[in-house]
Amino acid sequence: MIRTLEGETETFPDPIVQNERQVMQFRRWLSSYQFSDIPLLPLVVISSKHSQIQTKSGYESISNYVIHKAYLPQMIQRYEQFYQRSLYSDRQVLQLKELLLQSHTPAVHDWGLTPMPGVHCPTCDSLPLSRNRGKWLCPSCGSVSRNAHYHSLRDYFYLVNTSLTNEDAQHFLQFYNSYLIRIWLKSLKKGLTPIVPPLVNISYDFHCDKMYN
Repeated sequence: MIRTLEGETETFPDPIVQNERQVMQFRRWLSSYQFSDIPLLPLVVISSKHSQIQTKSGYESISNYVIHKAYLPQMIQRYEQFYQRSLYSDRQVLQLKELLLQSHTPAVHDWGLTPMPGVHCPTCDSLPLSRNRGKWLCPSCGSVSRNAHYHSLRDYFYLVNTSLTNEDAQHFLQFYNSYLIRIWLKSLKKGLTPIVPPLVNISYDFHCDKMYN
């Protein structure tokens, strides 16, 4: 995979190969907890709407595995129509969910990723947003959001770390108001915002002795 940004070209590992390796590792993980084998469908989702997916002649089938994020709902619907028989009981699904949460570790260390700091736009993913009178303003698409910071903090928990201090949040959001950060983190910890992903344990270790500085 190749990325060209501001005249500079970077080469990244083949995401399809990485995906296939993850499928193999997940199968092994399921087996280690005595879960029966299930269909695992590798899919590479490109989040940037500005990216182009180009394939060489003879490799057109790649389009079945590499898609833009806008097509993700369609792919999920296609899978749901094809796989209609439930292979796990409700109890097994609940057990699997708990095991996945317990085993989750931030992806940033595995992939060598460094998420770009700043509050990103929930509509077009551009960053950074500017804040004015309690609202986040996107210079790219013009959208306005009151909760964009929660979306970015959600990404932090997924990609960077499951613990967070006030200082960490200020640096990641590029927003240096410790009083407001304190309010936002308290809301997250108490589960008072719907932006927190439902599969994430919201009782994060916030290191309260540092968070409220």
